Amino acid sequence: MRLNIASRKSDLARLQAFRVGEALKIHFPELEINFQFKSSLGDQNLDDPLWKMPEKGVFTEDFVDDLLAENSDCIVHSWKDLPTEERPETMIIATQVREDMRDLFLFKKSSFGKPQLNVLTSSPRRIYNMSAFLPELLPFPCEKLEFGDIRGNIPTRLKKFMENNDADGLVLAKAALDRLLSAHQEEFHSVQKDIRRVLNECHFMVLPLSLNPAAAAQGALAIEIKKSRESELGPYFKKIHCNETYEDVLWERETLKSFGGGCHQKIGVSQFQREYGTVRFLKGKTDGGEVLDKEEILTSGEMPLPADPSKLWPQTPEDFKSLFTRSRLRIPYPENFQSGVAQVWIAKSTALPDEWPLDKRSLIWAAGLRTWKKLAKRGHWVSGCAESLGEQESEDIQFILGLKPAWIKLSHDGVEAPTTIATYELISNSFEVDLSGVTHIYWPSISVYKSLKHKIKDPEKVVHACGAGATYNFLQSQGIKAYPFLSFGHWLRHIQQREENNS
Repeated sequence: MRLNIASRKSDLARLQAFRVGEALKIHFPELEINFQFKSSLGDQNLDDPLWKMPEKGVFTEDFVDDLLAENSDCIVHSWKDLPTEERPETMIIATQVREDMRDLFLFKKSSFGKPQLNVLTSSPRRIYNMSAFLPELLPFPCEKLEFGDIRGNIPTRLKKFMENNDADGLVLAKAALDRLLSAHQEEFHSVQKDIRRVLNECHFMVLPLSLNPAAAAQGALAIEIKKSRESELGPYFKKIHCNETYEDVLWERETLKSFGGGCHQKIGVSQFQREYGTVRFLKGKTDGGEVLDKEEILTSGEMPLPADPSKLWPQTPEDFKSLFTRSRLRIPYPENFQSGVAQVWIAKSTALPDEWPLDKRSLIWAAGLRTWKKLAKRGHWVSGCAESLGEQESEDIQFILGLKPAWIKLSHDGVEAPTTIATYELISNSFEVDLSGVTHIYWPSISVYKSLKHKIKDPEKVVHACGAGATYNFLQSQGIKAYPFLSFGHWLRHIQQREENNS
């Protein structure tokens, strides 16, 4: 069979079409594939921001006539470019495994320390969210943050960014850059060199989904066919379909649609699957002025509510912060941190000694947002964090770096993990804690659990909760059923909201 695959003709769109073709050839080596590339309205009009353009599907509509006339057999789209309303005569036959849905922030090294910054993006969602959080993540004071429009394919935007002396930062979909940098076809080598030159002149941040949920379906590819040809083409595309990605994308798009849909919306929505449950983030502002700010982890069973709120422990963060005294261990600066350059994964901001002379070329990753913000206040550029979801969360920055990072983890003594340096110890003050009568406990760390577990007479009668990372995995290994949450605050808000809904 001969299959005609259509897509836009930008570097990224061609590459995405090639990837679909390669995936099909793995299962059907005899398949003859022909690619058809052309420009869309969105490619031709680079003057107007997307949210100002009245047409729906400005990157996708121009291909539908050929599909219906069977001049092409399928179209490869970026899922996020498709309008939320379905077309009556076509269907999405397959969705490939999603790549990194997060946004990437590039920042010129020459702009480091500037009090007034200009960031290029045409996305109302990015502008709304970044206005609130970006100043806190920067390692220097930001007195004024402005945004400027930018349009074009990835190489065009990077070129405009570097040639604009007034521009300090640029925001892109990380999956787009990852795909281009990982392409093996020779025709993309020139583009890859151009991207590398830009990256060498920039710091980067992988923006957290909890602060900046992605555009609905960002990072996913959709394959569209004529609906009447499902029985003919379905057997081919079902082989490369990822149902998990499809279900996540469907929920994101339906959620966006419920608020009106469209790229003009200041709304980010992300859903992804983990072993412990479904993680969701929703943030932004609707056209009607409603502020959206929701985070949740859906598990197979809902956590029982406490009959008496006074039987919760802890009641405040101070209840567990006072359990330990942190004592600095005098660890010499590691010899393998050559010339002050290191790749460090930091569990807590205090784990990085002030006297260590980390060079600005060092790569720093944080366990969570609080650690990130504290490190930023100390003047360190942090490139991303695990969002308190645990060390198993992939940084997924090997394509940006050009190699897989060799992390050295900084934490406290007692952490049994390779390539970990203990820079402080925890001295327990737990003798004053009374857990008698407590029905619900949130464990903020393994150390707290080990320090207090002997104070619980019947663990099976207590409802246990914790973060979704190492503590959750440890409690599971001890045979303790625990409900995962994003933070202690998330646990408390969850209980309060459910009690309000029940009342």
